[in-house]
Order: sequence, then structure tokens, then C-alpha cells
Amino acid sequence: LWAFTYAQAAIYRQVFAGHQISGDYDAEADPALDVPRAMLTWCLNEEVIDGIEVLPDAFPVPPAAAAVETLEGFARRVTLDAVRFHLLHEIAHVYHRDDNFPTLLEEEEACDRKAAEWMMDREFADAEDRRLAAVGSAAAMLYVAAYGLD
Repeated sequence: LWAFTYAQAAIYRQVFAGHQISGDYDAEADPALDVPRAMLTWCLNEEVIDGIEVLPDAFPVPPAAAAVETLEGFARRVTLDAVRFHLLHEIAHVYHRDDNFPTLLEEEEACDRKAAEWMMDREFADAEDRRLAAVGSAAAMLYVAAYGLD
């Protein structure tokens, strides 16, 4: 999840750099995106998804602490909020244990909604803290969608 979040943030910052691009952008031709692209490719490895493969030495590692303004700090915070979302999603299964959903997909969607509600209902230090929690929730759902995890 760290590699996925870091790579997404690095690509976003490089490509958009505070503005909307127009026309085509060749991410393959941008050497600043070599490591983030390699990280996303690595994330698709079946052994990574199964939790067997370790983060390669050439990739950035999650810092113990970093200012959220830095790429590493932003990715760290979003990763932690994504993990928080995933845990809340699993707790939502217990919350909904007596509900009879017609399909598993409807149950999963209800658990996603409850996790998002819990993520956003907690106290926040400020608007930026709330925004980062929302980005973390989105990253968690994007990760699941990107890798087809269930």
C-alpha cells in the first residue's frame, strides 16, 4: 500500500505540478517517473499482493515521520489513513452482521460507506486533516479497485 500510494502521489505531483495539463503527456518519456512507474508495476506482482515480496532496496521506504508537505510525508499520511479505512471496513462487517444483504457486493458497498462515514465523522485538527483523511479513504478504495482485491 505504501508503494502504491507513494507512486500515485509522485506521478500526480510530477504530471500536474499544481496545474491542469492540456494535450498528451508521455509519462514513459519522463525520467522523473521511472521509480514511481516501477513501483506501480511491482505492486501488480502476485507475490506482492499475497504479502510475500518485500519492498526492493531501490524504492523509497516509509519514513518514521516527515512533514506532510513533502512527498514522503504526504504518502505516509495517506497510507496510514488508507490502512485505517481498510480496518474500519472490516469492523463494518461486524456492525452489519445482522443485516441481510441480497448480494455480497451490496454488503461490501455498505461496509465501504460505513467506513467512509466513520473516517469523516471523527474529530479533525483542521480542514487539511479532513482532506487527507478523505484522500486516504479514496486511496484505499482505489487500491482495492486497481488490484481486484476482495
